[in-house]
Amino acid sequence: MKCVFINDVKFSKESIEAINDIRRRSQFATALSIAMPTGVMLSIFLGNNSFQSAYNISQTNFKTLSKVITSMPLCKL
Repeated sequence: MKCVFINDVKFSKESIEAINDIRRRSQFATALSIAMPTGVMLSIFLGNNSFQSAYNISQTNFKTLSKVITSMPLCKL
């Protein structure tokens, strides 16, 4: 099946705002999906000795973290 080019499509101001909102939310979700696990790993290991890191690992709720990460949308717009 060939893709059909759609020429002369004109979006209303409301549609353009909605498209921009979707793009903004997608960019925010991408940044969040990187920042959240990075922040957890930094808080566990950064500037800590091995005993403090081991304690931080034992106190980190990885089950909840994995639920949050897997609930983020996978598709990119």
